[in-house]
Amino acid sequence: MVVKYLTDYLCDRLNNTNSLPSFRAGLHEVASCLSVIVTWEHFPPGEAISVASAIFSLSRETRFKDLKPAARQTLYLLVETLLRSRGKALLKASTIPELVRGLVTLAEFEKTPACLEVLFNLYTYLSKDWDLEAEEFQALWGSFSRYWPVTVGGSREQVSKPTSEELRDLLLQCILSNDSYAKNAIPMCLEKLDTTQDLSATTKVRTQLNLS
Repeated sequence: MVVKYLTDYLCDRLNNTNSLPSFRAGLHEVASCLSVIVTWEHFPPGEAISVASAIFSLSRETRFKDLKPAARQTLYLLVETLLRSRGKALLKASTIPELVRGLVTLAEFEKTPACLEVLFNLYTYLSKDWDLEAEEFQALWGSFSRYWPVTVGGSREQVSKPTSEELRDLLLQCILSNDSYAKNAIPMCLEKLDTTQDLSATTKVRTQLNLS
């Protein structure tokens, strides 16, 4: 009962149920608390959808986009924990299309490398292990293919970010994670890569990532 009460309170903070003008204050800490709670043995399975829905609600009115990268990364990791560890509970209260749509909408404006690292791993997991239909595959493809080929920009002092090569490898794993992507992947690669240079250096179009 205490766990449910605490979860509901934290979800209300994400949903900004009370329309607080300063709701962003402490939101990273709220996400961190939920990240711990959802792993507890006594976490009520039925609360998983409440947490997921609260996170997805942040995509309304670009509220999620305006959060600091560290907060967004923690929320992505929380979604990953829910989908990997609480997937059965989520699907009892929701559907695969709704969950995929919620995640893709959340990530619509993402440009931070550390966040993309989480997303690419999650997209690969979903593509390999979940029973997706054509519509979900297309939604995931649209979300990650726009970053290919990927180049990390920003300050050299930010050593915690993944490199361009690391992100490119993760993105390649997304592309290779399911045969459903093949029909789109081959034309995309032919269009965006120079045939006169090797794969690591060839880019007609580079997606410049913002680290702020």
